Amino acid sequence: FDDDGALNKSDNLGMCSIPVKSVFKQGIIDEWVQLSDVSTGAIHVRLEFYELSDNPKDLKGTLTQKALNHSHMNDKLFSSFLNIYVDGAQNLPEFNQECYDANPQLKITLPGKEPLKTRVAMHTNNPVWEENFHVLISHPELDLVTFQMENDHGNQNLGFMKFPLKHLLRAQDMTIEHPFTLKSSGPSSVLNMRLTLRILKLKSLSESPEAKFTVHTKPKEPMDNTENTSNSPSVDASEPSESGSSFSRSTGPTEIPGLETKRMSPLTEGITPSPSGLRSNTSLDRTSSAASEISNVGEISNLRKRLNARVQNSNNIETNDNGLGRLELTIRYYNKHLVVVVLRAANLIVCDDDEKTSDPYVRVYILPDKRSRKKTKVIKNNLNPVWDQRLEFDVSKSEVMHKKLHVSVKNQTGFLSSEKVLMGQVIVDLSKLDLHQPTTEWYNLQVAT
Repeated sequence: FDDDGALNKSDNLGMCSIPVKSVFKQGIIDEWVQLSDVSTGAIHVRLEFYELSDNPKDLKGTLTQKALNHSHMNDKLFSSFLNIYVDGAQNLPEFNQECYDANPQLKITLPGKEPLKTRVAMHTNNPVWEENFHVLISHPELDLVTFQMENDHGNQNLGFMKFPLKHLLRAQDMTIEHPFTLKSSGPSSVLNMRLTLRILKLKSLSESPEAKFTVHTKPKEPMDNTENTSNSPSVDASEPSESGSSFSRSTGPTEIPGLETKRMSPLTEGITPSPSGLRSNTSLDRTSSAASEISNVGEISNLRKRLNARVQNSNNIETNDNGLGRLELTIRYYNKHLVVVVLRAANLIVCDDDEKTSDPYVRVYILPDKRSRKKTKVIKNNLNPVWDQRLEFDVSKSEVMHKKLHVSVKNQTGFLSSEKVLMGQVIVDLSKLDLHQPTTEWYNLQVAT
């Protein structure tokens, strides 16, 4: 366009479009492209397709390649892709001396970039966000990420930590996943998250003749509009455009395994607490939304499809379940808490069709308040997982006697995925249980509750 100012309509000087799939196939497109909708004109474009490499040795080659081809703008180019999965935090300090729960929010900052923030978790010291952040990085061997825990009410700092990205270059699979201790916080305050680094490696060039570099010279003679139409690459109008931002975020259960807990007997008197500092229960404080309801519909639809395929292709489904498997729970009320011990599951459905397995975990909350949602750790590659993990809910005895428990089994997805994969669910009517003593039962998993 010819920019004639804000008050005047800009003149169209031509356009061109290049299919992304062409860049993917060739690795690099570096050529002059004729403009359409005009009688003359061309622009020089260089498009490069980068793959995500888990080999830290590729970083040197990427930095060298960018220095050679983009020396004039090296500081603005990126060599790596950082994925930050924020699961939640535990044991944050109280808001003030009156022991009010905070409204925590996590702020993520890298040098020279706008901060990223999780949503605010209302009235909890054990927030669960389950949010995914993607960040493009220029120099992972030098950059430092700062995580600041803030209280949305009163702008109080609840703790912080700093993480040098160079640690990821030395980590297995360039991934670090565990509870990180927060400074200037509570004595056992931790931030649960997973950090994954990938090197942006230039895709190998296609061996086809069209993939060869073209000489950087302008066309000697203008080409008419008909030639432009026939010779220039075109793109489907439905192709999405890229925003060019170095930050992006998606919410969804790109899950990380929960904290390991000490194996215990569910029938032990009082169901003894887990080790100090790292409690096994994780509360989720967030309100439901229209988006989450739509997501639930999609989860159920996908589960029905998998169940139908399983019924058609298998003769070994146990007759005493519904084709989705079973879940064993121990439930009791003790010491002003509803205690749910997630013991094990059997004959779960396959979610990874390639490996013929699943990575299941269990989520539990007291209806209808989804803010009380808690989850177990993930058991990888297992259709008959054993968790033996205790989850606690702070609720009065008089209230819990009239409540129902929503229990769902879900599958962990990949680190870039925002897909929710439901494996089955069940509703437990607490009014029908004798909560004065532990009750252990097997429950058949359902598609919908």
